[in-house]
Amino acid sequence: MSVLKVSELTNYISKYLKLDYFINDLSVEGEVSNYNRHSSGNLFFSLKDDNSKIDCFMSVVDTSEIELFPEEGDRLIITGAVTLSEKTSKIIFVVRSFELSGEGSLLRRFTLLKEKLDKEGLFDPIHKKQIPKFPNRIGVVTSPTGAAITDILNVMKRRNKNIDIIIYPSLVQGEGAAETIIEGLQTLDKMKLDCIILARGGGSKEDLFVFNDENIARTIFKLNTPIISAVGHEIDFSISDYVADLRAPTPSAAAELVSCKLSDMIENIFDLKKRMDVSISNKLILRDTKLQRLRYGLNSHSPTLLINENKHKLSLYRDRITWSTRDRITSNRLKVIKLKNFKDRLIAENINRHKINLKNYRFISASLQNNLYYKKTRLIYNKNRLDKYIFLEIKKANQNNKVLYNEISLRDLYFKLKHLRIDINSIESKIKSNIDSILQNNMLKLNILKSKLDMEYRKNFGIYKEGKLIKSVNDVEVGSTIKSLLEDGILNLEVTSIEKVRK
Repeated sequence: MSVLKVSELTNYISKYLKLDYFINDLSVEGEVSNYNRHSSGNLFFSLKDDNSKIDCFMSVVDTSEIELFPEEGDRLIITGAVTLSEKTSKIIFVVRSFELSGEGSLLRRFTLLKEKLDKEGLFDPIHKKQIPKFPNRIGVVTSPTGAAITDILNVMKRRNKNIDIIIYPSLVQGEGAAETIIEGLQTLDKMKLDCIILARGGGSKEDLFVFNDENIARTIFKLNTPIISAVGHEIDFSISDYVADLRAPTPSAAAELVSCKLSDMIENIFDLKKRMDVSISNKLILRDTKLQRLRYGLNSHSPTLLINENKHKLSLYRDRITWSTRDRITSNRLKVIKLKNFKDRLIAENINRHKINLKNYRFISASLQNNLYYKKTRLIYNKNRLDKYIFLEIKKANQNNKVLYNEISLRDLYFKLKHLRIDINSIESKIKSNIDSILQNNMLKLNILKSKLDMEYRKNFGIYKEGKLIKSVNDVEVGSTIKSLLEDGILNLEVTSIEKVRK
């Protein structure tokens, strides 16, 4: 029995696996886990079910043309070969291609395409074209053998036989369906129809998925003709529904949207005719009424009548101006009287206020003088006490001059007291100078106030005639009335005679 190395064993198993054609080309379905997309572009993940798990690898060469990469938890159907890693001795599935399994794949592709086209603005309402209310020529792109075209024709035949329907037969599922739908839309768009219906009956999501094709969506967006998408049942939605100018829940609903019932149209026409007759009749009545008013106005606006009316208006305006002028004169006279009374009252108030201020200044001056006298008296008293204290201390020191130390102390005390006396004299002089300056300032203020009061007395107290101060006897006539302003009132005087004084 021969003994092999580990590398020889793994090499042998690897070669044996490569010879097995079954495991070199097979498909496996499972759930993605441990998904990792390397910076080099290689994919590493595991595929598992309820019982087992296998490591998978996909090279960057095989992933270069992939648009939809898997995600964690996706169900995949992978196609490739099983091999053995000689370094780790693990079985690895080398993936050549894969596809998403079940409806989840379709839904994810639908969602990604919808988000992409929405970002580009293909669903924006601003691009939606208006569907004609009464179309005459309608194009239909659908299967000629399906239930959709039968439903559309039945509805059109029942509602309005006069509408022309042009059918472009196309595939609606399977391989080549997208190309025939695009060709049909482009062909009908060149025929200058009123609108186009893209229709298909109900079916599974896989059967309807052709209408989620990106090329079909972009073709619908570029059409010049308004288009209605009627794919599947009411619960079915496709990309063509979002791009189209209008979505119909079913092909029959699309036919009803573009076909107005002939009997309803006739009834509407008769109703419109009746309303038009009533409107014309009402307009004629209004025109006759307006004509009569114009005739009456022409008669009532003759030149003679206008002249008489203007004369009357001028008379009224003249009376209004006269009365208004009189009222203004009376009002101004009253205002002048009020102003004179206000002036007299103001003069009296100013005089009283100045009198009060003068009394207050006199009181303040007396208070300052009393305070100064008190401080002088207090200062003299303290000075006398200090002199007496110094005299007693010197006398006491002379009595006790037995020790040299005491003599020196007394000398020091004498000099200290002397300096203290000098400081007291300095403080006394400063206080006297401050008090003198305060008194001088107050006396100056009192003199200024007295001069102002004298001027006010000279200004306010005097003899007035008609609000003007009388300065000469020449300003007064015999028999005139004059006013004399006093401190406690006003005297009204009548001039009986005038005597002039020679200078």
